[in-house]
Amino acid sequence: MANHDHDQQPSLGELVRQRREDLGLTVIDAAAAAGISRGTWINLEAGARKTLPHNYVGIEQALAWAPGSIRAIQRGGSPTPANARTTTDLDEIERMVRAYSANPNRSERVRGRADSLLELIRSLREAEQREARERGA
Repeated sequence: MANHDHDQQPSLGELVRQRREDLGLTVIDAAAAAGISRGTWINLEAGARKTLPHNYVGIEQALAWAPGSIRAIQRGGSPTPANARTTTDLDEIERMVRAYSANPNRSERVRGRADSLLELIRSLREAEQREARERGA
């Protein structure tokens, strides 16, 4: 009897975990970006429990996937990368600012300004999440 495991589509959880790792996100960071709990994210990746549809928007945004990607995966398709450059640009800006914040060779004043920028980036991401939820995407 032939083994057809190689023909099987990866699960939603497997695709989510791989994308999170590809983006260099921790579970905590990904969950925060998606506006869900760490436990919900862990269950999503493990396939332990179905994720509720109202969480899809945040998860797709955290993974830089286009809206509807999770439903496409559930139907046997593949996720579509988001076309919005701002997500990628914002991630790059955050990485650069974190480097300033963590650099012990920078003055306390510079590190403090970097920390303030990181807080603004976090607030911006939260506002984007709220806006997407309000749109009902």
